[in-house]
Amino acid sequence: MTISKIIRFAALLVLIVSTDRAIAANDRVALVIGNGAYEHAVALPNPRNDADDLSALLITLDFKVIKGVDLGRSDMEAIIRNFAIASSEARTVLFFYAGHGMQVDGRNYLIPVDAKLEDRTALDFETIDTEKVFQYMGGSDKTALVFLDACRNNPLTRNFVQAVGASRSAGIGRGLSAEAANGTGLFLAFATAPNDVAQDGNGRNSPFTSALLRHLPAPATEIQQIMTRVKADVQTATGGKQRPWHNSDLSAEVYLASRPAHTQSPPLNLPEVSEAADELFWRAVESAEAPEPLRLFLERFPASRFADEARQRLASLSPPETPIHSDEGPNRQIARRCDDLAAALRYELRDLGPGGETVGPADIVSACDEAVSMNPGDGDSLVNLAMANLNVRDLASYREALDTAVAVGHVTAIEYAGNNYYRGDYGYPKDRSKAEALLLSASEKGSYWADYVLSEMYEYGGPRFKDDRKKDLFRQRYFSKLRARADTGEADAIQRLASHHFGGWAGIADNPLEARRLMESAVDAGNVFALENLARWFAKSEEGYAPDEAKSRSYYLRYEKTMKELFDRGSQGALLIIAGIYHYSDDMKDEHKALDIYTLAIERGIYEAYDRIGSLYFWDNKKGLPYDRALALEWYAKYTDATGECVYFPTYQAQKLNPKSDILGDPRKAAECVLRSQVRYGWELSSDGLSDYRKIASPTRIEIQRILSEAGYYKGEIDGAFGPATEKALNNYLASF
Repeated sequence: MTISKIIRFAALLVLIVSTDRAIAANDRVALVIGNGAYEHAVALPNPRNDADDLSALLITLDFKVIKGVDLGRSDMEAIIRNFAIASSEARTVLFFYAGHGMQVDGRNYLIPVDAKLEDRTALDFETIDTEKVFQYMGGSDKTALVFLDACRNNPLTRNFVQAVGASRSAGIGRGLSAEAANGTGLFLAFATAPNDVAQDGNGRNSPFTSALLRHLPAPATEIQQIMTRVKADVQTATGGKQRPWHNSDLSAEVYLASRPAHTQSPPLNLPEVSEAADELFWRAVESAEAPEPLRLFLERFPASRFADEARQRLASLSPPETPIHSDEGPNRQIARRCDDLAAALRYELRDLGPGGETVGPADIVSACDEAVSMNPGDGDSLVNLAMANLNVRDLASYREALDTAVAVGHVTAIEYAGNNYYRGDYGYPKDRSKAEALLLSASEKGSYWADYVLSEMYEYGGPRFKDDRKKDLFRQRYFSKLRARADTGEADAIQRLASHHFGGWAGIADNPLEARRLMESAVDAGNVFALENLARWFAKSEEGYAPDEAKSRSYYLRYEKTMKELFDRGSQGALLIIAGIYHYSDDMKDEHKALDIYTLAIERGIYEAYDRIGSLYFWDNKKGLPYDRALALEWYAKYTDATGECVYFPTYQAQKLNPKSDILGDPRKAAECVLRSQVRYGWELSSDGLSDYRKIASPTRIEIQRILSEAGYYKGEIDGAFGPATEKALNNYLASF
């Protein structure tokens, strides 16, 4: 199948299973409430964090999360109603509550933040009976999980005891009561034992929620085993003072992260489709040269008038060769081969077997092209094909494959495409509205990187997107997901978390020792960039570590060795990284080697190397290559002509604009290039930035003003003199993107 036909087929798959995807998207629904800002009692410090962090985790576990924080009585009733409606068709429902609660006559009540509990009517009109939630969670085909972190010492209970009098207060107990799960189909978990009081703890989260965050994402671990681990952690954290308790009426094992390999997933119930759907599907797959599309057609349309033709076509295909893995079909073997080769593009080393240590970039493209042909609609193979095309700088094919993966709902593809629209990278136009929509979708699917980019967009995205509340929300989601993924041992998440601890960032404290511990764990888990981080941290120029040249060089050598192996596996990006080691590191600096490798990169179409060579000559490092400003500007001009972009601007790079460039020699093209670069790399223009613009030749400054005038942002005289009016026009122009 050609790539265009594959795209048609993938798009058709999306149409046919769109209803199924909508159902699957709501197959898991969670209600999460955190009440801490009590109006008539001392505020609780943890519930908001508990709700935020658990919500972020549940999103990574494919839950649709309905979250409420610091809710009054009416708001709690409204959100419970929303949950009841949203979860009516869900197979797995979950309720988490953090905040004050109380028990009266064996029934448990949750306390909204506006409750006073000053008279005998308060129980009916100011609290929420847990049964109000539980009654909507049951069902013969449902798995219902409840986690109540509501056994804290509740000062409002004393108000209620005084209000009802001694004769009626005997039924008011400490903590929550032991609700029976028998006959309900519920799994009930409490922060501590019945009639006992839970602790708030001294950290960001309560001891109970901290343990849940740590253990709920454990892969292939049944919920009862998870609670055993949660109980052990809480007892350890509280010195035995708090013992979580649970009661279960589940009729089957429950796995939140993933099932064991032998467990069968329930079959999908495909939606009804129109009579013409089989013909549309058949036209897309009738010339397939692989059996999988034909089998898929027959599974979906066994009674179609095209079924006999499909069976004949399927029978005519040559039988597959002996499989490499006896437990896999040939199509999955091809997809696995593509994934193994493309791993080098993700900077992962895999065992490729005998003779597989040297792979060319074209080999990866070929393997993944075959995988997509044999497995149309397979998001992993499509993303691998996209990255293989990017590796050889075929941007059109990169975007075609990536957009197809987006169409089939692949979260990594959605994340990549959103980032590309945000930054205007890799052939994508800068479009922050599209970026926002894609990144929000990726965030809902569990991507912590999407949360990071969204937080950046809401901080630096200009007047149309700047939103401090959203910035804080997505930064919090980012850290919650990042910590959860790091706790599962994901190498990239550990490395990223370690880098935040080194120097501190956005609420994460500067902790060099923790950063080092995490970064060494990332190395053990296989993250190659952790080697470079440790090499820099042990270099003389970094603070927080005792200088250790031997350790620094040792890490650089391991980093270099790994990158060379990745280059041998077809990763073109490894070339720039190897050259960068010789270019930028003190311990391994060798500018002549860097120049040779950058030159090889240019031969392979990696034009970023033009800019790197320019910087080798632009800076006087007093060792290595000689300072030669004129030669540096020639290399910068080559970069501009090869890519159509200015080198990163503004700052010192304004001096790079030089008439030897075909683009920059034309004032109009130079002006367009400068503005294009500014749009790509930044939004707000400071007074310092304006001074860089003043270094540009007068004809180019005049053309910049002319472009601003044509766009309707500049009303002043077009004379090349950059003052407050030009600065305002530039900022308004940049903010319009």
